[in-house]
Amino acid sequence: MNSIGEACNDLKRQYDICFHTWFSEKFLKGDTSDSTCSHLFKMYQQCVKVIKAGFYL
Repeated sequence: MNSIGEACNDLKRQYDICFHTWFSEKFLKGDTSDSTCSHLFKMYQQCVKVIKAGFYL
């Protein structure tokens, strides 16, 4: 699934890959620390905020 804005698609894909890897290789084995992908999530979140702000101008 694509992001809310085309400019954020690459960041979303990177985060999705990281999340799915973390979920299957760490979380399901008991490691609940979610810091593995937090840097990617923050970058993606910031991109989405910028896109959303542009919709309301």
